[in-house]
Amino acid sequence: FNNIRIKRIKTIQSIRLMNGWIAKSGDILMEFISMYDRNSTNNIIKSINSLSDVKIDILDDSTINNIFKNTSTLPVPNDCTLGLVKPHIIKSNQLGKLLSHILANKDFEIYSCLSIQLSMNMSNELFSIYQSIYTNYQTMIKNICNHISIALIIIPSTNNQRRFLESSSENTSIVGKFREFCGPYQPELAKTLRPNSIRSLFGLSIYNNAIHCTDLDEDG
Repeated sequence: FNNIRIKRIKTIQSIRLMNGWIAKSGDILMEFISMYDRNSTNNIIKSINSLSDVKIDILDDSTINNIFKNTSTLPVPNDCTLGLVKPHIIKSNQLGKLLSHILANKDFEIYSCLSIQLSMNMSNELFSIYQSIYTNYQTMIKNICNHISIALIIIPSTNNQRRFLESSSENTSIVGKFREFCGPYQPELAKTLRPNSIRSLFGLSIYNNAIHCTDLDEDG
């Protein structure tokens, strides 16, 4: 019920929410991007509902997905994988260096990118299968949600697709190749096994290991 869309605002002025947030007619407020706790979110919704000149819709997950599908102008390629650059990279001003490191590898191209601040629900949906790996799973989730992340769609380089497929590596899919380039999820292990990997060069700890990537080909 926290996913709402403002349906109508009769007044000329927009609604000013908390911390300078301004909502306009047609805006989608998805859990307020995890900026507020549940009580604050409830208070905001009550405040909006109390305004006589404002109407809101409560959106379910399928409606949210349809909105994104119908408004996206960029087709997602079949042969691609996800790279989610974690917040500590952005906060430490290393995003440019990390992206340059990806582009320096002739196997990959960055097809598109999106800045996003994940909510707790979004993070749990993405990372729940890793609960057995992270001894303090909630710490990892909180680290992901405390600032924006950068989502990357990674595709094989158009100039090197033959070399990509003929690689001696056991990983010949884009998912496997990029996972290999990210390195082991423990940065210290990455420094030993794959010293040129993203996590070796930019990872700080198991929780702040620079990037999350797709593990399975069918999820790419």
